[in-house]
Amino acid sequence: MTELAAFLECATAGDVHGGVTMVNRLIEGGMTAEDVVLRVLAPAQRHVGRRWERNELTVAEEHLATTVADGALAAVVQATPPPSAAPTVLLVCAEQEWHGVAARMCAALLGGWGFAVRFLGASVPADDVAAYAADLRPAAVLVSCTFPAALPGAVRTIRAGHCAGAPVIAGGRGFGSAAVRGLALGAQAAVDVRELPVVLREWLARGAPELPPRGWRPAGEPAQLSLAVSKDDVLRSAMDDLPRRHPNLRAYDARQLLRTREDLAHILSFVEAAVLVEDPSLLGRMLRWTAGVLEARGVAADALPSGIAVLDGALTDHPEARACLQHAARLARVGASGD
Repeated sequence: MTELAAFLECATAGDVHGGVTMVNRLIEGGMTAEDVVLRVLAPAQRHVGRRWERNELTVAEEHLATTVADGALAAVVQATPPPSAAPTVLLVCAEQEWHGVAARMCAALLGGWGFAVRFLGASVPADDVAAYAADLRPAAVLVSCTFPAALPGAVRTIRAGHCAGAPVIAGGRGFGSAAVRGLALGAQAAVDVRELPVVLREWLARGAPELPPRGWRPAGEPAQLSLAVSKDDVLRSAMDDLPRRHPNLRAYDARQLLRTREDLAHILSFVEAAVLVEDPSLLGRMLRWTAGVLEARGVAADALPSGIAVLDGALTDHPEARACLQHAARLARVGASGD
């Protein structure tokens, strides 16, 4: 059995002790922290996520597996000698990014590469990041975003680093392929985790790139903020219209109605993110993914198109958001009214 398969057995069984014991044995056997994280722990988390998507694991089981990964990461950090006189970097998840395990893996890797890391955790308010960074004066602020819906929070976190005079590196799947959305939101670099030490050492040796001028904003931010302040009204209008589009809603109980509203809010959060970075394909990919998740759970095929249609109708006061939703729906082939 491979190391990955063995760790997956521990993870899906919720066996924290077994996962930690296995990681300690790998390190004692000569495996580096980098190999443990990139060859075992990170692939295991991706595997668990795919199983949840296919409805093979419940949310509870997925969270249990993440708990095992957290314990294993703590073992990696414990086995890594602390760097001496190392440059300090500040690592934080974007505001509203609640998935912290990828960033914790990054922190473990940075320690193994000889950097002193201060990891603030998931979804720290941007103002608190700015205040902490101003006191710490780190060589760089690293912003992690695994969930594209957190991109509006990411731009605030990137701005917080700049307010403290620190250059920012964006990383994580939420920033897209090669993290390019991070550059669009003002970061000085957007890299894969394996490139981090190269970029950081180059900045330390030659100086970091200049920060954006004070007051700079992404081009899509005004439309995104306009949608953000009226999101509750948009959701209320969409829910009021949904029984007409999806008559089965009339038989829903309170819990089902709440879940339906949460699902529409989830789609709308991705509309916000796509408007911010001016990229409807971000939303299109989310809609295709959602269609697959719903199909795996036996949800009626017309549920997602109905949800898109009522959101489309509720966005009449937000032309950029409405156009983005319609474009994304065409890309995903799940339909929008466009009326």
